[in-house]
Amino acid sequence: MNVDATVQGGFGKAGIGGVLRYHNGLCLMCFSKSIGVADPPGAELMAILEACRLFQSSRWYCQDKLLIESDCKLVVSWIANQRVIPSHLENLVANCKAYCESCSWKVGFVYREINVDAHALAQEGIERNPAFFGLRRTFRLTRSDENCLMLARYQIIQYVVK
Repeated sequence: MNVDATVQGGFGKAGIGGVLRYHNGLCLMCFSKSIGVADPPGAELMAILEACRLFQSSRWYCQDKLLIESDCKLVVSWIANQRVIPSHLENLVANCKAYCESCSWKVGFVYREINVDAHALAQEGIERNPAFFGLRRTFRLTRSDENCLMLARYQIIQYVVK
């Protein structure tokens, strides 16, 4: 699952988004939501935590392992125990680690150019109320698609989370 967060300024209104794909590129689900006010690393951690929660409640939970990909090297390193974590983010990091360790999931770094769909969903999430959650029918989404949001509006069974 690719995840991303967008924050207005260094600390401001924030949105998160994510896209779950099967190993062959088939897009299975996506999400986009506002998280209120946050700093960039905190918002990225919230995107990872949301991905964990959604995957755990999905039909794929018992069938597949999860690889969460983020374009924030700093956050990925915190989850891998390689860096000192700021005290105000320790609980979020601990929650992400707990999900991943209990389920043998992994969090890895991915370059921003590969994360464009999740980034677009996060940008739209800043102003989104209520949150958006979508499940795809059998449809192949390639990483070169420029506008996952347009595809989401027309080719996803939409569920609005209240």
